[in-house]
Amino acid sequence: MIKQTIKINSIRLRIIFLIILIFTIVLLFFSYFLKDFITGVEQDLGKKMVLQHAIINKEKVISHFTQNLNLIKRSLLNNTYQDWMKNNDNEKFKEKAIQSIEADCQVIECYGWFILSINPLTSIDWNQGSNTIKTVPLKLEENSWLPKKLEENNEFYVDADINTIDGNTYVFFDYLVRDNDQVIGTVGSYAQVSTIANQILSSSDQDILDVLIDNHGVFRTSLNENTSRYHPTLAKFLYNKEWHQVIGGDLDKSSLTQLKNNTNSDLIKTIDITINEVSYIAAIVYIEEIEWYAMSLFSKKAMEGSIVIIPLLLVGALLLFSVIGLTLYFLNKLIFKRLIVMNKSVNNIASGNYKYLIKDSNSDELGTLAQGINTMSQEISKNLSKINSQNDALNDAIDKANAANNAKSIFLSNISHEIRTPMNAVLGFAEIGRKTHSLSEKNESLDQIELSGGHLLQIINDVLDFSKIGSKQLELENIGFSFSAILEKVTQICRPSSDKKNLSFNILLDDSIPRNLIGDPLKIEKIIINLVSNAIKFTEHGSIDINTRLKKQNARGVIIEISVKDTGIGITPEQQKNLFIVFSQADNSITRKFGGTGLGLAISKQLVELMCGGITLKSEPDKGTEFKLTIPLAYSTEKLDNEKKESSYFDLVRLKAAFYGKKILLVEDNRINQIVAKKMLAPLNISIDLAENGLQAVERMRTDTYSLVLMDIQMPELDGLQATKQIRTFDNDTIIIGMSAHASIQDTEKAIKSGMNDYMTKPIKQEKVFLMMSKYIF
Repeated sequence: MIKQTIKINSIRLRIIFLIILIFTIVLLFFSYFLKDFITGVEQDLGKKMVLQHAIINKEKVISHFTQNLNLIKRSLLNNTYQDWMKNNDNEKFKEKAIQSIEADCQVIECYGWFILSINPLTSIDWNQGSNTIKTVPLKLEENSWLPKKLEENNEFYVDADINTIDGNTYVFFDYLVRDNDQVIGTVGSYAQVSTIANQILSSSDQDILDVLIDNHGVFRTSLNENTSRYHPTLAKFLYNKEWHQVIGGDLDKSSLTQLKNNTNSDLIKTIDITINEVSYIAAIVYIEEIEWYAMSLFSKKAMEGSIVIIPLLLVGALLLFSVIGLTLYFLNKLIFKRLIVMNKSVNNIASGNYKYLIKDSNSDELGTLAQGINTMSQEISKNLSKINSQNDALNDAIDKANAANNAKSIFLSNISHEIRTPMNAVLGFAEIGRKTHSLSEKNESLDQIELSGGHLLQIINDVLDFSKIGSKQLELENIGFSFSAILEKVTQICRPSSDKKNLSFNILLDDSIPRNLIGDPLKIEKIIINLVSNAIKFTEHGSIDINTRLKKQNARGVIIEISVKDTGIGITPEQQKNLFIVFSQADNSITRKFGGTGLGLAISKQLVELMCGGITLKSEPDKGTEFKLTIPLAYSTEKLDNEKKESSYFDLVRLKAAFYGKKILLVEDNRINQIVAKKMLAPLNISIDLAENGLQAVERMRTDTYSLVLMDIQMPELDGLQATKQIRTFDNDTIIIGMSAHASIQDTEKAIKSGMNDYMTKPIKQEKVFLMMSKYIF
C-alpha cells in the first residue's frame, strides 16, 4: 500500500506540474498576441469614431438641404412663380416674379437664386456677385442636363456643376414645380461648393477628417483654417479630386454604386485605404436624399500606443497565478482525495471483496463514478449466481436446437421417402407397361402411374403451402360458397378410402348453418380432408364421424364448429405436445408404419389461424381421436344456384364439330409438354401450330388467324404475360388461355390483367382442357 500511495502522489504532482505549465504557456501566448489584440481593439475604436462622424455629417447635410427645401416651398405659396412659368411673356407676371425674387433673396441666405420656365426655356437669376436680377433666354442644346432631370420623379435634386459664366463650381438645388403632374419649371438656389463644405464639415476632432463626395464622385473638402487645421495637407490633396484619383486600386467606384443601390439608407461601408502611403480607416454613408456621400477618414497611426500594455501584462499575470492556486486547491479537495478512496475500493473488488462500499454522496461526476463502483460491486455479486443459471438455460437451448435440427433431418428423410415411393411406382409401372404386350396390363400400369402422380402432386402441394405460409405469401380468397357443397366434395374424395377399410363414414350437417357464406372454400375443404385422411389412415375398424354445428351467429356472420372423430389408435398426451409442430408426427414409429411428411396437421392449424379460427383435439390411446375446429365466416348475399356452378360435363362430338376446319396456336417451350398437349388435343382432329416462345407467338398472331391460343407463362425471349399484352394491342377477340405451374391467386390475377381470358394450373388433364375450351366456345 505504501508503493501505491507514492504512485498516487507522483501522479498528483505530475498533474500539478502540467497545470502550471499550461497556464505559463497561456501567459506567454497571451503576451505574444496581446499586441495584435490591442491593435485590433484600437482599430475597432477608430472604426466606431469614423462611423459616428459619418452619420453626423449625413444628418448635417440632410438638415442643410431640408432647410433650403422648406424655404423654397414657402416661396411658392403665393403662386407668383407659377403664374410666370405658365405665361413668361406676360410682363405683369414677370414683374411680380422679380419682386418675389428680391424679397426671397433677403430671407434666404444663399449665393444665388433662380426660377426657370420650361416653355419657352427662360430663367430669372440673381446672385451676390452681381447683385442684380437678369432674365436670360436659354437654349435646350446648351442645357442637356434639363431633359434628363425632367424625366425623373424626384421632388428636387442636388447637383455639383461648374458655372460656364464665372468658371466656379456651385451646388445647385432645384425644386421641380408641377401643374397637374406636369413640370412647368424649377425654383432653386445655388452656392459655392467651398461654402457648403465649410458650413457642414466643421469638425473639431484632431484625428478625423470629414469629406463630402458629390453626385459625380468628386471629393469636396473644407479648406477653412478652423475646419482643416489638423489635416491641412490631406484636405488640400483631396480637394476637387475624383474617386479613382484618390482611392486607386484599393476600392473601385462600383462599391459606391452598391452602397447606393442598397435598400437600407442607413448602411455604412467601412474600408481600409491608403493615401500618400498613409493607412486610413474610412467610413462612407450614402445620402439618398441628394445622392451624395459623407466620408470620414481616421489615421491608423494616430491610434497606435493609445492603450498601455505593461499594466495589462502585470494584471494578467497576477490573475493567472491566482487562478492556478485556486485550481490546485479545489483539485486536491474535489478530485485527488476521492480518487485515492476509489482506488482502494477497486483493489478490494479485484481481490474478491464486494462488501466495502465508497461513502461519497456528492452528485458530481466523481460521485456518480463512486456510486457506479458500488453498483458494480453489488451487481458482480448478484450476477455470479445468474451466470450459472444462464449456462443451464444455454444448455437447454442447445438441446432444443439439436432436437429441432434432428426433427428437420427426420423430415427430410421422410419427405425423401414419400417422394421416392410414388416416383418408384411411376418409373416401375412405366417400364412394365412398355414391356408387356397385354392391353389390360398396360391400362393397369397407366392407372397406377396416374395414382402415384396424384400422390406425388399432393406432397408437392403440401410443401409449397407450408413454404407460402411460412413466408406470409399465402392469401385467402373471400368468395361466396355453399358449406354443404364442401361436405359433399369431402365425401366424394374420402369415402372410397373409407370403404376400402370397411369403415363407417358418417356426416351430420347442422340445418341451421346458412346456405350461402363468404370465405375460402378450397382452404376449408383442404383442412377437413387433411383431418379425415388422417382419421382413415390411423383407423383399422370402427367409424369416421364428421359433425357440424352452428356455434355462434350474429348480424355480421357465423362461427361454425366442425368435428372429425375416429375410433383409431389414439394419441398419448406426450405425443400430443408435438402434434402441430412442423416436421413431426406423433413419433418416428408412426412415420415408418403409416408414412406421411408430418406437414398435414401443421398446415391445417396454420390455415385455421389465418382464418381467425382455432383447432383443438381430445384423444385416448386405443380409443380414438376427435379434432374440433372453429371457423368464422361472413354472410353472402349472392345466391348460389345450379346455373352458377361450373359445368363438369363436355360434349366431345359437339366440341369436335365446333373446331372443325379451325386452328389452335400452342405456345410452349418445353418439348415434353408440347408432345403431351398435342396428344391431349388429338381427339379433336384440329390443326395445331407451335410457337416456342412469346416472340414467335406474337409474329404468328400477326400473320395468321386462330380460334384459340394455349399460352405457357414462363418462357425464354418473351414470357406469356408480355406476349399476351402485345397481342391485345392488335387483337382483342381471340381466346387466350394461360398455362403455368404457378398456382397462387396472384398468378391468376396477373394472367387476367395481362389480357388472358382464363388460366389453368399444371399438371393439366385432358378433361380440364376440354372443359375450359367448351366454356368459351359454346
